[in-house]
Amino acid sequence: MLSVVIPSLGGKILNNTISSLNSGSIIPDEIIISLPSLEHMNLVNISDKNVRLINANCYSQVGQRIYGFKIAQYEYVLQLDDDTNVDIKCIEILMDAIKKTKMSAFSPYWINFQNNSLHTKKSHNPIMAIYYWIMNGRKGYVPGTIAKAGINFGVNKNDIGKELNQIEVEWQPGACVLHRRKNLIFNDYFPFSGKAYSEDLIHSFLLKKSGVKMVTLLNAYCITDEDFGVDSIVKDFRARNYYTTIASLSKIRMLAYYVSLIISIILKKISRYFYRRT
Repeated sequence: MLSVVIPSLGGKILNNTISSLNSGSIIPDEIIISLPSLEHMNLVNISDKNVRLINANCYSQVGQRIYGFKIAQYEYVLQLDDDTNVDIKCIEILMDAIKKTKMSAFSPYWINFQNNSLHTKKSHNPIMAIYYWIMNGRKGYVPGTIAKAGINFGVNKNDIGKELNQIEVEWQPGACVLHRRKNLIFNDYFPFSGKAYSEDLIHSFLLKKSGVKMVTLLNAYCITDEDFGVDSIVKDFRARNYYTTIASLSKIRMLAYYVSLIISIILKKISRYFYRRT
């Protein structure tokens, strides 16, 4: 009934991910690890009977994932990153939700290993209010949405009514999403080589365009390390510029975002420099 597709480069990082999948209240029928080459397949040492290693013959997270999608045998398909641990009840909660609808994709609530939300809660100071206005106009900061600047706002429970256990969103982190197989996108939608910056925004845009509703379940949990931000502004800009083009968003607001990002990086470096001197 359930296939899991994990694009990976192989290695020990997978062990904890597979262990969490096979320790949950629902065990996947198959776990497909999609690797870029035969050499990478040799790096994987996992003996679980429901694990399949495949050679996607491409060095691309998106391409490897889509190759796994095409091979997946079951009605429900979970896309998962290889550094992600699922909580014991996570898949069960996602599965219960998706069975009640035909055209929805479900994602979990993201926390780190200290049980804190991966997404920063809304800041209410005046400077940030101006920043949110520049990024998204009058709407400002809205959890789970994509601003007019093409930047994505995450979901933090502190920004949402306590009575809710789910929220419809405009984007889903690609590290964990449950689909019906019939709703999968099988075309390689990422036009650049190397690390797939903003691929989750592009993927979410295409899901929405095909009529799929995206929902985050606040009582299903996935755990991963903190996201430490952008390690290549040039590649991030290239991918986000492509996304804002296809999504018809504001290039001016997007440029303002990168100006503020660069200024923030410079100020942090200056601060660290003077901190070391004292």
